[in-house]
Amino acid sequence: MSKSVILLSDKSSGSSAVQRELVGSGKLLMADWTPNAQNETLYWIYSSAILRLKQENMIYSNLPIDPAEALEKWNQLLDKNLPDGFQKPKHVGVEQIFEGWRLLADRFGPAFFEKSPHHLHNWSSIQLMLDCDRKYPDVDFKFIGLVRNPMDTIYSHWTRWNVDPNEKQFEWMNAYKNLIRLQETEPSKVILVRYEDLVLDPNSISKVYDFLNLEMTENQHRQLHAGSLSKWARDTSFGFQLDSSVVEFATSLGYLPEQLQNSESWKWPIIRLLNKRSHRYMMLRKSGRKLLRRMRKSLKS
Repeated sequence: MSKSVILLSDKSSGSSAVQRELVGSGKLLMADWTPNAQNETLYWIYSSAILRLKQENMIYSNLPIDPAEALEKWNQLLDKNLPDGFQKPKHVGVEQIFEGWRLLADRFGPAFFEKSPHHLHNWSSIQLMLDCDRKYPDVDFKFIGLVRNPMDTIYSHWTRWNVDPNEKQFEWMNAYKNLIRLQETEPSKVILVRYEDLVLDPNSISKVYDFLNLEMTENQHRQLHAGSLSKWARDTSFGFQLDSSVVEFATSLGYLPEQLQNSESWKWPIIRLLNKRSHRYMMLRKSGRKLLRRMRKSLKS
C-alpha cells in the first residue's frame, strides 16, 4: 500500500519549510516536475476544473481556472512525471482522474508527498481526494493540516502581494473551516499541527512521523526556524486588527487572544488605502497578462 501525504494549509503558512523538513528525511517523495513553484502539483484543483465542479475565488491566484487550461496542465503533469510518459485519454472524467493519481502514487511511493495551498480553499478538491481514497483503498490518503497564526499569514500576504488584510482574514477563516470540516469527516486521516509548535518544539515533528507511520532519520537537519514568527508585531506601521469572528475561530485552533492582538497605528488607515489601490492595479495587470496569453494561444492554434 502506498501513502498519499497531502499537506493542507493556506499560503504563507510555512508549508514550504515543512515540506523541506519532511522530504529531507528521504522517507517521502515529491513529483519530479510541476507547473508551479515549490513542487505544487495543483492536481486536485485541475481535476475540479476539468469536472466543472465549484471553484472558489482565491485572492492573488489564477483561480478559478479554465477547464481547457486545467486539462492541458493535467495531461502535462502526468506525462512529465510518469517514466514511460502518459497517453492522453479521449475523455477525462472521474475515473481517469482517480487513475491518474494512482499512477503518480505508485510512481513516487511508498509515500507520495504533495502540498498545494490552493486545495484547502476548494472543498470540491478535498471531496475528490476523499472519493479517490475510497475508490482506491491501496492508495492511503493522509492529511497534514498546517495552521499558523492568522496575523503572520495576513502580514505575509500584505508585505509580499499587497493583499488587503481585511479581505484576507475572512479567506483565511473560510479555508481553515474546510480543514475542520475535513477533520470531522475523516478524523483518523487528519492530523492538525501548528507551525509555531513545529518551530519552537523540535520534538513536535515526531508526532507527524508517528501519524504517517514513518521513522525519523537520525541527525535530520532542521529546516524550521523562529525568525519568521510575529514579524507583524514588530512592524509599527502595521495597525491591522482582526475581526472578532476571526479571533474567536483562531482561539478554537489553540491561539490565545493576546497572540492575536495588534497595536493600533495612526499610519495604518493611510497605508492601507494606498496599498489597496496598488493591489487592485497588480490584479488588473495579472488578469491582463492571463488574457493576453490566452489570445496568443488561440491565434497560434
